[in-house]
Amino acid sequence: MDYTPAVPTAAEMHGTIEEFIGAEGNIEQKVTLRVPWADRYTVALDTVGNARLWPQNNSGTVCAGARIKPVPSKYTKDGQVIVYEEALIELTYNYFQGRKLEATMPDGTKVLYSDSFEVIAESQPIAAAQLTWGNATGDKLIKEEFPPLTYSRFKFFRTIFGMPSIDPSALDLAFSSNDAPFTSQSIGLTFPIETLSFIPPTVGNSVSTTGSAGFTCRVGFDYRKDTWNKFWRTKTQQFEIIWGADNKQFKPYPPKSYAKWLF
Repeated sequence: MDYTPAVPTAAEMHGTIEEFIGAEGNIEQKVTLRVPWADRYTVALDTVGNARLWPQNNSGTVCAGARIKPVPSKYTKDGQVIVYEEALIELTYNYFQGRKLEATMPDGTKVLYSDSFEVIAESQPIAAAQLTWGNATGDKLIKEEFPPLTYSRFKFFRTIFGMPSIDPSALDLAFSSNDAPFTSQSIGLTFPIETLSFIPPTVGNSVSTTGSAGFTCRVGFDYRKDTWNKFWRTKTQQFEIIWGADNKQFKPYPPKSYAKWLF
C-alpha cells in the first residue's frame, strides 16, 4: 500500500495496523512505517500536511498525526551522541476536520491554513405586547414573561501556519466588518459584505522541521447574516438600519479590508 509517495522506501511494519470503530460512527486507524532516519520528517510532513487518505479501504479518513521513534542503533550506545539509521513512524488516521490548504498571502508568502466554524445561539426580544396566555382572551403577558426569540448563527475561524510575522492590522480591525464578499474554499461558504466582524487572533510561536521560525495564528470572524450594521427592531421583529443625525447610515462596525487574513 502507498502511504506516502514522498519516500518510496517507506515500509509498513508487519502486524502494526490497528482499526477502531466507535459507537457514534467515529473511525480511527493506525499503522507504523519504517523509514530511513534522514527521511522521517519528509514522511511525517507529507502524510499529515497533505492529509493523505487511509489506503487500506475507502473509509475516507485522513492522516491527522505522526509519532516518530528511533530504531535502536547498532553502532552507538547510551552516553554518546547517537546517530540513528532508521525511524518508526506511527501514523494516525481519522475524520480530521482541520485539513490544511496552501495559499499565497498578499505579500507573496506561501502558508498553510485551515478553516472551521462553530455554531452559537443568539436571542433577541420579541414583540409580546399582544400575546396572551392560553387563548385569544387570556391574560396578557407581563414584561418579565416575554419569551426571547432565539436563532442560531456561527463564528468562522481561520488558522494560519508558519506566518513569518503578524500584520499590524490584527490590532486595528476589531469591531469592524468586511468591506468585500469572501468565499471559503475549504468549507464552501460565501460571506457577503458586512456580515463578518473581526475577532483579534491568538498567536503562538512555532519552528518548522527545517528550523525556520514563524507564528501559528488563529483569527476569528463573527458571522451575522443580517450584517453587523443592521440592528434588531422589536416593533418589526427584524434587523434594520439606523440613520444618524449627519444624514448617513449609522455604522459602528465600519467596513474594512480583511484581505491580509482572508485570501
